[in-house]
Amino acid sequence: DTRTRHGQEPLFLSRAQGLQTVLLGALPDDLRQAHVCATCARFLDRHGALVTLDRDGTPHAALWNPDDPTLPERYRPAVRALATTVERAEIGTQFLSPHALLGTPETGRWQHFSVTLATATCTPTAADAMAQSRERFGQAWHTALVERQPLCVNAKDRGWHRVLWRAVAA
Repeated sequence: DTRTRHGQEPLFLSRAQGLQTVLLGALPDDLRQAHVCATCARFLDRHGALVTLDRDGTPHAALWNPDDPTLPERYRPAVRALATTVERAEIGTQFLSPHALLGTPETGRWQHFSVTLATATCTPTAADAMAQSRERFGQAWHTALVERQPLCVNAKDRGWHRVLWRAVAA
């Protein structure tokens, strides 16, 4: 499935590590070699530890659902092991991405781990965030000049605040 297990809830990265080893260790012997893949290992390292948190802060694996009825029975122990590893790990940070697609779905004839995030989970790129910030600052500066209100960009930067206040008060 290319959707996260829990839809549009905020995502967090747990500090789970070694997910490729967990996956390979829990797969049946005849499936292991087919899953030794650098592209999938990179996905597991970067995104495999994604979790959501319920109301009381309990983590739930966002990508690994061993109870999914569409999951082939042979993969159930591996998915259960991934979910358990991810859910038992300490929570690191909130996960934000400028990309809806995480991972590489296909390379040639090979299919790999990937997931498409809900749009609400995506964050703008640094360039987009800077443009939004410049726009907000410009609007605030214009409002401060027109309404003769002080503009405090950063309360810690008193010198900058005084310069803006003088410009507005003039």
